[in-house]
Amino acid sequence: MRRDRRGATVVEHAVVLPLFLFLVLSVLEGAWQVATAFALDHGARRAARWATLGAPSPRGGTPEDFVAHTVLTATGMPLDMSRLSVTATAYGSYGALAAGSGAKAGLGGPNDVVALAVSYESRFVTPLMRAVVPRASVTLRSVVVVQNEPYPAP
Repeated sequence: MRRDRRGATVVEHAVVLPLFLFLVLSVLEGAWQVATAFALDHGARRAARWATLGAPSPRGGTPEDFVAHTVLTATGMPLDMSRLSVTATAYGSYGALAAGSGAKAGLGGPNDVVALAVSYESRFVTPLMRAVVPRASVTLRSVVVVQNEPYPAP
């Protein structure tokens, strides 16, 4: 007796296709978030290098605004400035940084140690991940610690 297998392929696809699409979209979402995190790291390093020189902000405004602009332009990705936050904290030495004492807000002065923290609230790209994950975003954070150059104090 021969069995009729018509329709079996449709049922197999109905079971496998949603799982396959979920896997593919999850990989794409993960790749986007990793690329965004790497881009933020790169932007934070470039901004920290500028900050160590003690140069005035070429665009006007506060140095933190220029650091945020540098981070966004260095990434080369379509990131939203409103979801980016930059915090600069200056310490007198690496020992003070380790102890968490003597912190002052800002980029500090000559020879100060500066911790530049960049946070970005990255929303999920795929609608599927927004539907599956209760929080529709993830916070990416990069911290760069540098010592300012011995530039002349203003």
